[in-house]
Amino acid sequence: MKKIFTPLNVFGFLIAVMWGLIIFDQFQPYQPQDDSDGPNYNSHMNVFTDYLTGCQYLYRYSLTPRMGADGKQVCIRIGK
Repeated sequence: MKKIFTPLNVFGFLIAVMWGLIIFDQFQPYQPQDDSDGPNYNSHMNVFTDYLTGCQYLYRYSLTPRMGADGKQVCIRIGK
């Protein structure tokens, strides 16, 4: 009678599962981190909000005001 669960078979199975997880992980859709990212790319910018004024700023290498489509700085209402 042939043994099914030999150490070599179990090791081979675990290696195949690990490779499957690694390959599957490469094809996961990108999940944007914040609303400055597009649906298929990362802008590599961070969005900061000044909690005193509610105005937003973008940061990558320097801090710059976040501008809306109307040409004004994006400010959100904070608190009451």
